[in-house]
Amino acid sequence: QHTVSNERNANLCATKEARMYSQPMLEIYADDVKCSHGATVGQLDDDAILYMRQRGLSEAQARRLQIEGFVRDIVSQAGSMGEALAEMLTEKLEEL
Repeated sequence: QHTVSNERNANLCATKEARMYSQPMLEIYADDVKCSHGATVGQLDDDAILYMRQRGLSEAQARRLQIEGFVRDIVSQAGSMGEALAEMLTEKLEEL
């Protein structure tokens, strides 16, 4: 009872071939709650990549910067786990 819950499901299709299947869902077993949920699916922004390339970044650097910004926004909300997740993110992006 007396619960406030927000579910956010954000997805990034990092390649043209990537596909997402997202089905946010809440199960509520109480009467006195405030809940919301939503899903977002998007692709890398070609205009932003072009803008960054015109300023000297390679295409790979521009793509990585967009992916890192997307993921860091989510990781920043992870509280104390955020720093560990940010380090893992950096390692994975270096492999791309």
